Amino acid sequence: MTSGEVDRSIPEIYSGGLTAAVVAAELSTVRRSVLVGTVQCGAASSGMAATPRPVVVKLGTPPDIVGAMPSFIGFHPNESLVVMCLHGPRKRNGLTMRLDLPAVRHHRGMAFDITTRVTRERAGSVILVCYTAAADVDGNLPRADLVERLARQLEARDIAIVEALLVRDRRWFSYTCRELCCPPSGTPIPRSPTGAAARFASEAALNGRAVLPDRAALVASVRGPLALRRIALTQVYDRVAAG
Repeated sequence: MTSGEVDRSIPEIYSGGLTAAVVAAELSTVRRSVLVGTVQCGAASSGMAATPRPVVVKLGTPPDIVGAMPSFIGFHPNESLVVMCLHGPRKRNGLTMRLDLPAVRHHRGMAFDITTRVTRERAGSVILVCYTAAADVDGNLPRADLVERLARQLEARDIAIVEALLVRDRRWFSYTCRELCCPPSGTPIPRSPTGAAARFASEAALNGRAVLPDRAALVASVRGPLALRRIALTQVYDRVAAG
């Protein structure tokens, strides 16, 4: 994909992070229209099990995409690259990956590893969102080299990049679009989530998917009370040893 080229087909993405979440996007260099689709919500009825129903949420702008992304991965990323795989003519999502950004010298290896994984997933296209506080380098957006390497390797395998965004200092930038809709200085991300992103997040929350502040909070949420567990195990070992 060359600079400024945008895939104009319409994806429908089923998020692996949510239960049957659907995202669809219609992108152009002038206007972007994205459908981010369904989470399974229980429709309660007396005496009967809840029946899942799809809830379709339209994401019409990059702020919608950026605002919804934490709900896909479960926390607000930083110094990360998020890769969302899309499948088939309707571009349904089979895998969303978040990776720590490496040292620049490892860009080549990381691009190869991501391309290998996306190829194994048999994805037809991807969405990329890079999160970093780093400054521009020689007039280029940070990690542009990584995105370019990844774009070339994916293109060689007929895998398109539907969108490639940078999130930095509460602004979003496009790696691929050079039109007026994506100014080089970036565009502020709304302090309050867009209506579409807020609805998507609320549907995720109703299905038990909380969005944590960062990766450390996610790790802490699954670590458990180690000190208490160690004490309990020690007591068990002491009882066994005592016969």
